[in-house]
Amino acid sequence: MKKFIATICCCCALYQSHAQDSVLFKRLARTENWQDIITVTTVPDTLSASALNYLGIAYQMLSQDNMAITIFDKASAKAPKDPRSYYLKGTMLNLRQKYREAIPVFEKAQDCDVSARNYVGLGIAYRGLNKIPQALDMLTKASELPDDDGHANVMIGQIYSEQNDNEKALAVYYKVKDKLAKDGEDYQTACIGICDLEIKEGRHELALPVVQELLEIDTANYIAMTKMVQICYQDKDYITGDRYKAKLYAAQRDGNLDGELNDRFCIDYFKWNKKNVVVYERYEHGTSDKIYNKIIFTIMDHPDSVERTIQTEYALPIEESKPYILCGTDNDGHTNYGLRFDDNTQYEELKTAVLKILDNKKQAVAGSAH
Repeated sequence: MKKFIATICCCCALYQSHAQDSVLFKRLARTENWQDIITVTTVPDTLSASALNYLGIAYQMLSQDNMAITIFDKASAKAPKDPRSYYLKGTMLNLRQKYREAIPVFEKAQDCDVSARNYVGLGIAYRGLNKIPQALDMLTKASELPDDDGHANVMIGQIYSEQNDNEKALAVYYKVKDKLAKDGEDYQTACIGICDLEIKEGRHELALPVVQELLEIDTANYIAMTKMVQICYQDKDYITGDRYKAKLYAAQRDGNLDGELNDRFCIDYFKWNKKNVVVYERYEHGTSDKIYNKIIFTIMDHPDSVERTIQTEYALPIEESKPYILCGTDNDGHTNYGLRFDDNTQYEELKTAVLKILDNKKQAVAGSAH
């Protein structure tokens, strides 16, 4: 969201306006006082086009989409050759996933001023509609313009990655990485993209310096920490990997994580029988009244399709037994392999047990169908 605010404020600043209302609204926007912009507005029709754009942004930031559209339309009517109101309206429509509506708006912006940001807006819209060739075409055009800031190439890399065209994605990420500001979101996106793909290709030695650089820039970069854990575990450097795991546990305990990273993180990635195996560790641990999964081996039969999982499940220990039972889940049901582990178990021991199951060298001792 901060990047979005900076982008729209920059967009408005690209075209100089000396109207007093615009100067006031610009100052309020920089401090994100959106309600104040609305409050001081009494007669919108008397505002300059630039001020109307800031007013539209204020309504948008307060999730009043219909009012935002009305105001952007007023701005474009007052200054029909000014691309800002079209760009801002199109960006809002993209954020609200109204991609079909966004396309003609960005096309109007391009009619006023051909720019990289308008092509990027079109690329986002076409990508949202799953029209990938058109999206790549728009983003490529954006990347070739003088005002391109590198964002278009980052998005191209993401699209190639989603299509599992890893080498193309890597080529784009490496190309754009050196052109991006190191303190920006796009730089991190490109670097994380490189790490993910190099790890997937088994070239973790190439991912390592990129992760190290991210952690030098920001020692609290938790996404980079997860990549470091994966690299260390692939290198069997469990001591270093566990040190970064401890930092993730502390961050989760202190409420510094969100999304899936607040529940689990990837600790290993390897191939078995031409299938990808992604290994996750969950933060939940210790005594519990309910069963929970701790270490989860996810076997993928396609890049985005889970074939089965093999996981350590917490169960109330019987007498002196270890608390985690190795179990499996697939379309046929749930199985118990009769092997127990605890938090002190070495990862290599657990991974060896899972590989024996995958190779049919260890059979289940119990099971239940769905």
